Amino acid sequence: MKNFDFTLNEEFPMCDKELYEKMQGHFLMPEEETFFDTMIYKELNEFAPSFDVIMLEDDNVDSIYIVRCYYAEYKIGCGKEGYRDSSEYALSLKDALDVDMFKFLNKHISLLEWLRSINYSGLNYDRWEE
Repeated sequence: MKNFDFTLNEEFPMCDKELYEKMQGHFLMPEEETFFDTMIYKELNEFAPSFDVIMLEDDNVDSIYIVRCYYAEYKIGCGKEGYRDSSEYALSLKDALDVDMFKFLNKHISLLEWLRSINYSGLNYDRWEE
């Protein structure tokens, strides 16, 4: 477990701290640990006034995109024709990972379950779009 100072950012959602602490020792794969470590670091330290593109729709076969806004807000959507105007907005990583992906994938699966199913492939933590 990384030693994060959760008091660095007064806007940091405590539900994300609780989720991170709960996940410790229960990561299913190294990529999952990298994902959580990176996203918590970003939420604490990297303000994204416009957006921080974590995944583009071109980075996966389901055309899902994930964008982080400000510190800990997320927009999840699908770039497929007919889905472009429907996205989900979450105010924390926990809420984002709980999003039901049914309207994008036609099956009830959370974003967390979907990320696990693709082994967290297609994520890019260093691609900023301001």
